[in-house]
Amino acid sequence: MNILWQGKPIFTYLLILISLGLGIKYYYNLNSENKLIQRILPSIRFLSFLLLSLLLAQPYFSWNQTQVKGQEINLFIDNSISMENQIKNGIEFNKSINDFKDSLMINNASIELFEFSDKVKSVNKVNDVEYKGTATDFTPLIEKLSFHNNEINVLITDGIETQGIELNSIATVLK
Repeated sequence: MNILWQGKPIFTYLLILISLGLGIKYYYNLNSENKLIQRILPSIRFLSFLLLSLLLAQPYFSWNQTQVKGQEINLFIDNSISMENQIKNGIEFNKSINDFKDSLMINNASIELFEFSDKVKSVNKVNDVEYKGTATDFTPLIEKLSFHNNEINVLITDGIETQGIELNSIATVLK
């Protein structure tokens, strides 16, 4: 929290000292009164002068709030037929991807899944990826990857492109 005094602070300090002095003088003037009244009335007077002097100083309070945000990770899975041929056991592959997702979620990362062949499409679960894509084209990935440039992008593919740009040219295009 930062406090910025908009008025002149010397006047504030002076008013606080004056109010303290008046509170002490008032305390000694109440010698004949009850001990409770003798302590409460000067305290109330001091606090009211203190509040008045703070209001005259016109303080400006500002709070800086920081929020820890987890890393955003995009997972792109090639859903072409050639990719299905590379996967020996689809259930075990999906389990490995889910385990990878779970390990990232422990670190407060948000994960978004995409499947691609000739176009990029968002999917909810790894089990929703159907390996029926007719071609593997990395060209639509460039637009998605450049849009998600500040995030971590993970690409799972067999690397066999059937149309469009080659896999190794994605890195040079995004630079």
